[in-house]
Amino acid sequence: MATGFSRRSFLYGAVVGGFASSFLTYQLLNLDFQGLENNATQQLLFDFINDNSEISPLLGRAYVELDLLEIEATNVNAMAEFVISRLDLQESLTQSQLADAIAEDFRAGNTFEVEDWVFSSTEGQLAALAYLLKGIPDDSVQQVSSTFLDLESLEEAELARLDAWGPDQGQAAQAFNEQPNGNSALWVKLDGLERGGLYYLFFEDTLMQTTTHYSDGLITADLYPGQTALLTYEEGNKTIYLVDILSMKKQFIGDYRVIGNAARPDTDTGDTLIDSYNAEELLRVGNWGPQVGAVGAPFNPQPTGHSALWFQLLDYKGEKYQVYFGSYPMNTHHHIDTDSMTAGLSAEIVKTIVAEKAIIPVHIVDHDRKVRQLIGLYTVR
Repeated sequence: MATGFSRRSFLYGAVVGGFASSFLTYQLLNLDFQGLENNATQQLLFDFINDNSEISPLLGRAYVELDLLEIEATNVNAMAEFVISRLDLQESLTQSQLADAIAEDFRAGNTFEVEDWVFSSTEGQLAALAYLLKGIPDDSVQQVSSTFLDLESLEEAELARLDAWGPDQGQAAQAFNEQPNGNSALWVKLDGLERGGLYYLFFEDTLMQTTTHYSDGLITADLYPGQTALLTYEEGNKTIYLVDILSMKKQFIGDYRVIGNAARPDTDTGDTLIDSYNAEELLRVGNWGPQVGAVGAPFNPQPTGHSALWFQLLDYKGEKYQVYFGSYPMNTHHHIDTDSMTAGLSAEIVKTIVAEKAIIPVHIVDHDRKVRQLIGLYTVR
């Protein structure tokens, strides 16, 4: 077991690298930041969280689910006030101040354990705030960020005058305005953007990694490669919103136009039956995999000679569905005792599907109701 205070980036990395999805059942939050008495101090706290990527929402989820708080875990206002009072925030929050608070936690025994790693309560509280504020941005290729923010419930308003934004269109499942790290990026030029806000861009209902450049009136935001592929998989218009978390208001920026549909590989000649099925949510999937593989290589090989996918489910009630890999039905097994599903497909069939670089849709299907749910995309590269 690892004990004692160490570099936070090392500790967070140890958890993020191996922490499994767990069972989240919280309702969407209706955040209200207007009632706080010290908005300036709270702004400072959230800016600090936003600027420090090592403050892991994954660790925050673990802290929340361990039920260590004496206050309502999903009350972001209460969490913010609690951390503010603990850190005695006035005009600044520095790394050294935080390190002192963490070290004091270890001296006083104010710690908790996740996956055999020991963390301070201060780390847990800051991470919990990041989790409740931003959800889980997952860079593991395909997972789409989730957030507790209910975008539809927010009041629509003009946060600033929109001068220009872009890019406003791109090919299905392809990067747009691709960055050196492979992310896709949007930019928004605004006039009169107030410094008192905490701004995020949303691509549909997915929170983007957002940076605000007040001096230039510019907001930039990224999507991970897997997010881009999944969110732009089918042609059509995708809404872009600017959201001020502090005022809980949103501004419509425009529609991003997806041109065409992601092409299946030429070798995919399986069952096209589900193409006629309606799209509908059947299950909540916390995580699944594998999501990436090499050209010509079966994935996750099993002793039986099959390739296998696994799915961690949330609120699973034992429903019987079938998994499709591209247009190929998989032998699907349901495990209600572990809230999971596994699905297998002959390695020989898999080799024909992944014979070239491709993006393969993975669906869960209810044949009785003729409904399909797109779970994610398997990337062959």
